[in-house]
Amino acid sequence: MLPATIDRSNLWNKAESAEKRKDARVAREWLVNLPHELSEQDRKTLAHKFAQTLADRYGTIADCAIHKPTQKEIDRGADPRNFHAHIMFTTRTAAIGNNNEILLTDKADIELSDTKRHKLGMERVSVEIKEVRQLWEQLANEK
Repeated sequence: MLPATIDRSNLWNKAESAEKRKDARVAREWLVNLPHELSEQDRKTLAHKFAQTLADRYGTIADCAIHKPTQKEIDRGADPRNFHAHIMFTTRTAAIGNNNEILLTDKADIELSDTKRHKLGMERVSVEIKEVRQLWEQLANEK
């Protein structure tokens, strides 16, 4: 398991420099709606549990930003119950180097093409995405 706190700027600079192609994807984002019925702490716990579960599953690093509607957004007509989280994951697996430095290595399984996944005996990415959605549904319903 990697350290709980990582400098965001450093992380995303490393993610960009790990890619060779100028059009490479450096992050995968999951946008999740957080139940407004939960307390602020419970929403945070839920978002972080989902992020940590996926980070552990794929060996990546998650960067979780939780948003609540601002008064300005509400004044413009936004729903005041629109609590949500933007969870960004590195597309590469992460490890800790000799000097406690983060290393981004191979592409995470969810980032592999369906052709490569088929050769490795894995399901299509669309199947995996459905599983992740079911995971979110299960975690949110538990709360």
